[in-house]
Amino acid sequence: MKTGIKISKLREQRKLSQELLAELIGVSQVTVGNWEQGKSIKHKYLKKISTVFDIPVDFLLDDDKKIVKQENKDSASNNINGYEVSIKTPQYVLDGLFSRLDKLIEILEKK
Repeated sequence: MKTGIKISKLREQRKLSQELLAELIGVSQVTVGNWEQGKSIKHKYLKKISTVFDIPVDFLLDDDKKIVKQENKDSASNNINGYEVSIKTPQYVLDGLFSRLDKLIEILEKK
């Protein structure tokens, strides 16, 4: 599978618009559209794309690797009413969340 198709499928699976993906990477929506249509991508953007989707860069470059949608299976450790809860997010999202939580805790401790 070609890199552009992988980007498109990953973006759609995660319900991201081209505009939002472009904003997260630091390019224009037109650029993302061009990538998805098969135009070349600079290495620095491949790294950013892999970070956004939390995948290795090699996955984007290897034509043999396919995108497989993972199905949730019951698990004793995170099973809620028969459903497994699994949250995947890029590290920078978690870092921003933790930073905001720390600030909120500081504000609440001062009161």
